[in-house]
Amino acid sequence: MGQRQSRSPRRHTRARGKESGRGDAKRILAKLLADTRRHARGMAADDVLSAEIGAAAFLSLFHPTELGSEDALDALAGEIIPALGATNEPDVLALLIAAAAIGEDRAAQLASDAARRLRAASTPEPIWARTVGRPAFVDAWIMTDELEDQSNLVMSFAYGGQEPHTIVAMIDANFWGMVRMASVAGAPEPVLKVWREAAGLDAVRISAQDLADRLARGLTAIDETLDPPVDDDALLLIPLLRSRLRLLPKARQIDPPYVTQRARDLLLREFAASPEAAALGRIGRSRAANVASWFIDFACDHGAGDPVRWSPIATEILLLDWLPRKVMLEPDEVPRVPDVLRAFVRFAGRQKGLPESLVGETVAAIDGFEPDYLAAMADADRGGPASEIVTAMLRDGVDLHDPAAVQRWIAGYNAGLLGPGRTN
Repeated sequence: MGQRQSRSPRRHTRARGKESGRGDAKRILAKLLADTRRHARGMAADDVLSAEIGAAAFLSLFHPTELGSEDALDALAGEIIPALGATNEPDVLALLIAAAAIGEDRAAQLASDAARRLRAASTPEPIWARTVGRPAFVDAWIMTDELEDQSNLVMSFAYGGQEPHTIVAMIDANFWGMVRMASVAGAPEPVLKVWREAAGLDAVRISAQDLADRLARGLTAIDETLDPPVDDDALLLIPLLRSRLRLLPKARQIDPPYVTQRARDLLLREFAASPEAAALGRIGRSRAANVASWFIDFACDHGAGDPVRWSPIATEILLLDWLPRKVMLEPDEVPRVPDVLRAFVRFAGRQKGLPESLVGETVAAIDGFEPDYLAAMADADRGGPASEIVTAMLRDGVDLHDPAAVQRWIAGYNAGLLGPGRTN
């Protein structure tokens, strides 16, 4: 796809994290300043887009996702950026000009002030100094996979008289529409062709307003998430994405879909009456519906908002994270969950008209996650409300895949004949 490689001072920042407990502040700052000057080498001779990518990587050092404390990052920017203005290097001036153009808030102002000092010292400017940060929006597309897990926002911009360049931002429906990956490439047509041929995805043209809405939501999700699950390359490009967002119409808020309790209850009744629920045999329709109610609530309130949209990623989050941490399952419900989930995924796939091959991928994923799910439910450290009882059942040799054995254990436990830590 011809993805451009970004300069990355972030490597030095991570090494600095271990060093900070041992070295003095002046030595650490001196090292970071030297690293930044090396990072800037050749930037004055770069094309304008490469300069923006390099400046974005530099600005990403001061984003809260890296060190966590905005005050600490603000203080760091206040030390490093003004110190750059004390040099007399064209490459450093290029970095500061690009950072001022695409940055925001205090870091951008500090970069602008430092660049002004270098200009006053007659440091030569790059030829792109008057155009950086100001490309025109050209076009945008969205490409979504069949399971509606992830969408690629493909956006193109162009500087006057130059060929358009492309930025691709992958947004993930399982993580509130968060931008999780990003890359920069050349003209949009080859990018779209690669995605069509390699992934079989259709490109749908979207407006600048639609792009702004989706991109703003994806960046806000990063800001609102502690330790967001974002690819390192995307973190380096966040300042560039924000700068492009400022060139678009003002973003409108995208509210998550709301599914009423009545709609949830109706879907649950449809599942209970379905052939997929009937195939569960000894579990029974009523018990299957009780378990499936958790799946619907998860999808509506914590997933993408669509209770019949399931994928391997969605089932992984449900089984290995949400259920163990958030839900108080009845002890006899714990081992039923994977079987009921497989049935519900088949039911949901039929509701959405998905091909059996795609439904089969998700069902197979549940098979793979089942052992880890049972282990998570039995792990008291994971915080699962039923974990103590599940641990006791495992310790007593109960086969969690045998509903009759589970029921006997529960009956004995309730009658006081068995208790956690005792054996038959």
